[in-house]
Amino acid sequence: MEKNIQFSKQQITKYSIFKLKNYFLIFFLLFASIAHSQSILLKKSTLNISNLSSEQSINMNKIESQGIFSNYTLIEIDTEALLDPNGIIKTDLDNFFDQMLFKSSRVDYTDPGNFAWYGKFFANDEQSEASLSLISHDGIFAGTMQSNQKSFQIYDLGGGLQVLAEYAAMVYDANRCGAEDSEQIDDIAIPSITCGSTVTKVLVIYTQQGYASEVNPISKVYLSIADLHNHWFNSEINNSVQVAGIEVLNHLIENDMYQDRFTWSSDPVVQNLRNQYNADIVMFMTKQYNIPNSPLGIVKKVDGSFDDAYAIVVANFATTGNHIFVHEINHLYGGRHQTDYTPPTYARPYDFKTGDFLGVGGTWRYTNLFGRKTDGPNIEYVSNPDVKFLNRKTGKAGTNDNARRIKERMYSIANYYNDLIPYHATISVAGHGLCEQTGTATVAVHCGTPPYSYEWFYSDNGINAVSMMTTNPTISTFVPLPLFSTILGTFNARTYNVIVTDALGNQTSATKTIYYNCPTKAPFEQNKTVVSPDSDKELLIYPNPNHGNFEISITIPQDDNLEIVLTNALGETISNIYKGTVVKGTKKIKVERTSSILSGIYYLRIKGLKNTMTEKIIIN
Repeated sequence: MEKNIQFSKQQITKYSIFKLKNYFLIFFLLFASIAHSQSILLKKSTLNISNLSSEQSINMNKIESQGIFSNYTLIEIDTEALLDPNGIIKTDLDNFFDQMLFKSSRVDYTDPGNFAWYGKFFANDEQSEASLSLISHDGIFAGTMQSNQKSFQIYDLGGGLQVLAEYAAMVYDANRCGAEDSEQIDDIAIPSITCGSTVTKVLVIYTQQGYASEVNPISKVYLSIADLHNHWFNSEINNSVQVAGIEVLNHLIENDMYQDRFTWSSDPVVQNLRNQYNADIVMFMTKQYNIPNSPLGIVKKVDGSFDDAYAIVVANFATTGNHIFVHEINHLYGGRHQTDYTPPTYARPYDFKTGDFLGVGGTWRYTNLFGRKTDGPNIEYVSNPDVKFLNRKTGKAGTNDNARRIKERMYSIANYYNDLIPYHATISVAGHGLCEQTGTATVAVHCGTPPYSYEWFYSDNGINAVSMMTTNPTISTFVPLPLFSTILGTFNARTYNVIVTDALGNQTSATKTIYYNCPTKAPFEQNKTVVSPDSDKELLIYPNPNHGNFEISITIPQDDNLEIVLTNALGETISNIYKGTVVKGTKKIKVERTSSILSGIYYLRIKGLKNTMTEKIIIN
C-alpha cells in the first residue's frame, strides 16, 4: 500500500512522525483529483476601494504613492487550493491573468502560514508562458505574477484582502544596475570543498525611508529570497540563502547610491550587526533615490571578497520583472553583465529568441543580470547552456554561463563564517523531460558515515507526498501527462524527495523536481482525428480541451450498434452519451455539460460490434 506524508521543514528529518499519517489519504487524493483540478487560489474580491477599512486604505495609499503601478485588482487568496493533489490551481481575475491554470513547479512548505509556492503556465503563442510565485510569512502574503508582456506584484492589505498591482511599462526602461562592468575581479581561490555549507546567510538592513515605503517590508524580504531560490532552482544551481536577520537603521540616509555602498558597508553599527548575525552577505533595502538616472541596485564590488559582500536594492523594485534583488546577489557570486569581457569571460547573461521560425519573428528573452534596457522583463533564469526555456538553451558554453560562476563561488561565500553543515545530500536526474519518458533519480551523500539507508517519496503538489516504498539510492522516475494542454504543448512537474539516514542515525534530505514538457507539433493537434486500430472508425472531438460542451463526430464504414460513455480517470461511468444503431457515414453528437461533469481528465469510450475506441478529453 502507498503511504502519504506532508512535507514540512520541521518534520522532514523525523520519519517517526511520517508513520503517524493515515493510510486513507492516498484514496482521498485519488478521488479528489478531478473535483479539485481547478482549485481557485486567486479570486477577484467583491469589495472595491470604497469598502476598505482604515488600515487597508492606508496600505493602499502607500502602494499608489509609489507611482510605479498602472492598475489594481482587489483579490482574495484561498490557500486550500495549494492542497490540490495534482498541484494545479486557477486564477479567477479580471485582468491579463484571468482564468489561468498554473501547475506547481516547486514548493517550500512548512505550514499554511509559512510557505513559498511557485507555479508555471504555458498558454498560446500570444502569451507564451507565465509564472506565479506566492509566499506567506506568518500569514502575511506577498507574491509576483509575470509573463513576457506584463508583471504584477501582490501586496497584503490586511483583513484577508490582497491587491494585485500591475507594474507600469516604464519600469523596464529604468537604469537597473550601477555595478561597473569594467572593474577587475579579485583573484579569489575557489576552494575544493565537498563538505561545506551551501546555505548563505543574508542580513537585510532597511533604511528608515526604505522600510516606510513598503506595505509589507518583512514579506518583501522573504519574497525576494523566494525569487532568488526560484532563479537558482530553474537554472539547476544547488544553492540556497536564508535570512539571518532583518534590521532598520534610521541613521542611514539615501544620498548617492554609488557612494552609499562604501559609506554604509564601513559603518560600525552595520559591521557589528553583520558579526552578530554571522551574515555572509549584507543587503541594504532602500527607497528609490531622488536622483535622475539613479540605478535600482548596486554592489560594493562584483565577484569580490568577504569585505565586498554588500549590496543596495530599491525595495519597490526588488522582485517581478526587474528582479533587482536576485540581480545584485548574483553579482556578489560572480555573475556579470552582458558587456563585460574581463575574466572569467564565461560569466555573462544570455539573450535568445523563442517562437521564431528560421530566425524570423519570435520573442526575445533575457536571463537575469541583463543591465541594459530590454523590451520586457528578465525571465527567471540565470544563463546556463545546460538548461532550456521553452525548448531553447538559456546560455552558451564558454561565453554565457553565469550559473557556472555562481556554483564555483557558492561554497566560499557560504563559509565566510565558520558555520559548516557537514552532512548533506544531492539528487541528480537523467532521462527525463519528454512526453511521459521514464528516467532515473540518484542521491549522492556527502560527509556522512556510511552505510546509508534511503526512503523516497514523490509529490504532485509539493505538499502531500506518496511513499515509493524503496530503499535504493537510484529510483525510476515518471512524470504523468498533465491535466491540461495548450497550443504550445503540455507541461507537468513531479517532485521527488529522499530521506537519508547514516550509520550513526543522522538524517538529511534532498529534493528534486522533474519537468515534463512535450511541445505540440501542430497548432490544433488537440482536435486531431483518431482512427481505431483496424481503421473501422474515425473519431473527432472538438474542441478539446473544452469547458464541458463539445461535439463528437464519428465516421463508420457500415451500420453499427454503438455505445458511447464518458468515464473518469478511475474508469467510472460519468455520463451515458448514446446507445443505439448508427447508419453508415458520419454522425455528429453534441454533448452539454451537466452537474456530474466536473473539471479534469475524462475518457470517451465508443464500443461497437467489432472494437472499442477510447480518447482522452480535458474539461476545464
